Amino acid sequence: MKKTTEFNNDQKILSLLERHMDCLNKHDLEGVLDTIHKASPVHATTRQMLSQMFASMQVENELIKGEYIGKDNTYQFFTIHQKIIKIQGPDQVRDNISISLAALRKEDNTWKIWTIMPLEIVFCDN
Repeated sequence: MKKTTEFNNDQKILSLLERHMDCLNKHDLEGVLDTIHKASPVHATTRQMLSQMFASMQVENELIKGEYIGKDNTYQFFTIHQKIIKIQGPDQVRDNISISLAALRKEDNTWKIWTIMPLEIVFCDN
């Protein structure tokens, strides 16, 4: 299945989430924050969390797939499957596949991430 089909045939949503992952991989804090809605309650805490994370570890994030769940007048909802591979960092950081619920909201007519909530994490054996 094509990823755009999984994202409700919306190339812009797919591009947003792939850009989010790419910026995480590059430790591009401002790039990550640009993918998150400025009014989101997680915007400021994401800056703090990622500043600490980027200083202490390197992981590779990959968007595996997503599934469109639905929408209301304000949000679009997707489940996203993400693979995280540890490059360097503390022992407690492990390779994993996570499934999360993503809520997106428009900011100036452009969809942005409102929040991403982990639903399940499966650790990969090395």
